[in-house]
Amino acid sequence: MLRFLLRRGAMLVDVALYEAMFNCMESLIADYDGDGYVRERTGSTLPGIAPSNLYPCKEGYVLIAGNADSLYYRLMSAIGRADLRDDPALARNDGRAAQMER
Repeated sequence: MLRFLLRRGAMLVDVALYEAMFNCMESLIADYDGDGYVRERTGSTLPGIAPSNLYPCKEGYVLIAGNADSLYYRLMSAIGRADLRDDPALARNDGRAAQMER
């Protein structure tokens, strides 16, 4: 596509906006369709996903989303928190979600 744009200079792209929104709302649709659950505002936190939030740091803030178990393991290794990485209660997302305030 980039080569086409460089040769021709312009291109019309027809995209349905609902497709982009469905991608952003993927879990919301399943929650509502399956359980009738309407999620409330949560800011930068994803309910049931841990860690997932905006966290303060030395230079300001950092957004961390370690939603997969393997990502969580690598994240804890990268930040030097072997104690959290190796805690059996935090090995799976459901265990981390149950202790989000920890």
